[in-house]
Amino acid sequence: MRLVASALGLATVLLPQLAGAAGTSISYLVPAYVPCASVSGVCPPTLASSFTFERALLRSPQARYTGPDKLAFIVELRGVRDAGGQLVTTDPNDPSDDFVVVIPESQVTLLEGNGSPVVGTLAPGLSGGPTTYRLDLTNGRTRTRFTTPSVAPRRAFVAESQGTPMILDSEGNRFAVIGAQAPPP
Repeated sequence: MRLVASALGLATVLLPQLAGAAGTSISYLVPAYVPCASVSGVCPPTLASSFTFERALLRSPQARYTGPDKLAFIVELRGVRDAGGQLVTTDPNDPSDDFVVVIPESQVTLLEGNGSPVVGTLAPGLSGGPTTYRLDLTNGRTRTRFTTPSVAPRRAFVAESQGTPMILDSEGNRFAVIGAQAPPP
């Protein structure tokens, strides 16, 4: 139940989106910065990751409803470089060098249908907690597609997002987040 609830709620998690092509919505990601902890209220801008990127996107379906084996989201990264300026290539056989997409836990409400004994809003932790997905890069790029599980839900449900997705670098630092930025001067 946790896996189904988490994965099926992914499409609803990606909310701040712009219209996209081919039936998907696009969320442009921005670089993540270290939060300011100064008592003066102003800190120098410091990237949270030593890695940089030219472009980072999350694409999600525009469909109102989802189901088994449907598109949950697509992650596109381009121009990912390490601190030395080299394009990043990860080893598909080594998960320790992967970048990671983190989808926060969703609140899941199960509705009447198909004879399941559970009806109501699940307590925190029962919907599976944050979900992570690994990304491998080749020459600083990836276009990775994720689908919902092939297990059919037994009842109608509503998944409410409780946060926004983010991408962590291979060192576990925040790398790219949903946000907004002005174009370069």
